[in-house]
Amino acid sequence: RISWAKMAVPLGIHRLKNYKIRGIDVERVRTKKEEEGIQLRKERRENQLSKRRNLDIVKKEDGVQVKDIPVKDGSDESVNDNQKSHDDKSCDKKDLELNDDTPLDIVANIVIEGIGEKRLDAVKHVRRVLSQGNPPIDDVISTGVVPYLLECVNPEEPEALQMEAAWALTNIASGTSEQTKSVVEGGGVPRFVQLLEAPNSDVREQVLWALGNITGDCPEYRDLIIDFGIIIPLSQMLGNDAETLKVRKQAAWLLSNLCRHKHSPLNSSTIDELLPVYFRAYETEDDDTILKDLSWGVSYLTEDGNVDQVQKVLDFGFLEPIIKLLIHQNREVVQSAVRFVGNITTGLDSQTQLIVDLGGLPKLKSLLSHEHLSIQRESCWAISNITAGTIEQKQAVINCDIVPDLMDILASDAPFRLKKEAVWAVSNITENATFEQISYLVGMGTLQSLCDALTVLDNEIVRVSLDGILGILEAGSKQDGHNPFARMINESDNLLSQIELLQQHENQDIYQKSMLILDRFSVEEDDDDKEEVEPENDSNNEQRNKNL
Repeated sequence: RISWAKMAVPLGIHRLKNYKIRGIDVERVRTKKEEEGIQLRKERRENQLSKRRNLDIVKKEDGVQVKDIPVKDGSDESVNDNQKSHDDKSCDKKDLELNDDTPLDIVANIVIEGIGEKRLDAVKHVRRVLSQGNPPIDDVISTGVVPYLLECVNPEEPEALQMEAAWALTNIASGTSEQTKSVVEGGGVPRFVQLLEAPNSDVREQVLWALGNITGDCPEYRDLIIDFGIIIPLSQMLGNDAETLKVRKQAAWLLSNLCRHKHSPLNSSTIDELLPVYFRAYETEDDDTILKDLSWGVSYLTEDGNVDQVQKVLDFGFLEPIIKLLIHQNREVVQSAVRFVGNITTGLDSQTQLIVDLGGLPKLKSLLSHEHLSIQRESCWAISNITAGTIEQKQAVINCDIVPDLMDILASDAPFRLKKEAVWAVSNITENATFEQISYLVGMGTLQSLCDALTVLDNEIVRVSLDGILGILEAGSKQDGHNPFARMINESDNLLSQIELLQQHENQDIYQKSMLILDRFSVEEDDDDKEEVEPENDSNNEQRNKNL
């Protein structure tokens, strides 16, 4: 067996606000779910970005490379005399040949002055500068060119100019909030929304991309875009075979971004507008990228602990198609689907029961052995919330033969974060379980595994493990005669010593729980004479026991 002590992590990876747990009030449970959700989403940030930049890619024989363009201004010493002459007022900019060495301010002036045919070349040059690996967004903004790029985002302008300008503005909006602000305050949102009806699909795709970046920046911009009527054109694009796939992909990503910003959630009427759009898309779309973004979107709608909002999503029928995605071949689709299912398990027992009824448990079981750790971990997290539910839900987990998989995780050299989830899943089963269920768990070796977890330098896991041991012992105390599970501990020097060591623990709650086990369930004394010691929660004493 792999020693837990070798996998210890520093305190601070908090989980106390994310699970259905014994003795914890509903509000604390909801806060806990939020904190765990933040931690899980940070680990998957590369899978679902709120902003994306459109890169100018040039293909080479040995792969794909971003083409960097030198950025120069009029004071750059590397500008030759011929180039400097173009900055003279006497210079005819109509005859200027733009190239990679042309100073940025000269290019911007051509855009600003709208010099004939050169304007398209100049806008294209700005776009290329903004499409390189480390774009000088602030340098471009400082030239004052943004309002003039926005003027090009106009149905009356040539399509090539619309496209290049929208692309450049998309990449500006992919930057910091201050950089995005320059596009929004210049009137970018209504101009982009207007071009959603452009006949050119490349233009439609690009303005969707720009709007997605703006939406992902902050809830205020999200609300602004909604106020300009974005939902209707999205509903017309998604699930529409006449629309190009690339446009539908961008529409799905923008739709998912509309559901972000959990600390400033959408109002109920907006959600009522969005749900039919999502559901219709689920019924008609089969592209992996679209399914991934759709699933992320509805998962955002269910992550703030609002059980009424979760119920609204469930009533619309989203759960069944998303559960089917748990066994999808695409990893990113599975990742988004398991996040949604996990969010549902943090709600009411009646909502969790729907997952059981729709066959979600066998699929979650299969994901415990998935090749990607994040999917394993979130599947285990969802299972731990199901095991914290009703007796019937605990039994459903047992009947699905999931406990052996949890035991395999605990006995393996799996990463600490995954083993932590498995401890929660096992411990939660013990709460208010039947004697038959507890006997099954003990027969599978859970008592030994929970005692092994007592050596971890993570106070939270030690407390959870003690809770599980207490749940097992309490079930045994209800039987006539001696407690069979207490006898197992007392007859095993290894199990008993692991609990006894906690009498020296610096954390008061852990100390109290270990004393409760040793005092109440010692087989050498009459159980009826035991004085129950109630554990106290000491949230201010979270120091690591460095002696373990």
